[in-house]
Amino acid sequence: MTYPIIQTDRAPLIDSETYESMYERSMNEPEAFWAEQAETFIDWEKKWDKVSDIDFSKGKIAWFEGATLNVSYNCLDRITMVVIAHRLSTVQHYDFIYNVENGQIIDIGTISADLKFQSKLQE
Repeated sequence: MTYPIIQTDRAPLIDSETYESMYERSMNEPEAFWAEQAETFIDWEKKWDKVSDIDFSKGKIAWFEGATLNVSYNCLDRITMVVIAHRLSTVQHYDFIYNVENGQIIDIGTISADLKFQSKLQE
């Protein structure tokens, strides 16, 4: 069983067919699949010696042994972005919008909430 794609007001990055295909590959070719994902989405300081070493009878589960990465860079520096815009319609692909007035955060919202907020400002 696979997990359902969560419904949001944002367009999904992949469709159901792509998700199913990726899921099947992750189950049938886990070493190749996860190596590809790691190379695509993570910047490594030193590449791993082995993708995974799993032995459930010994309780051993290890991923990317021998690898080194900068967690702060990969988790924060690469994906945190601040955009200053005068029109909401110019900002796309975001998780949250902070509405700031006179240096103070007056509202934190999502796209649907912010579209309502923007319409109020235009009245």
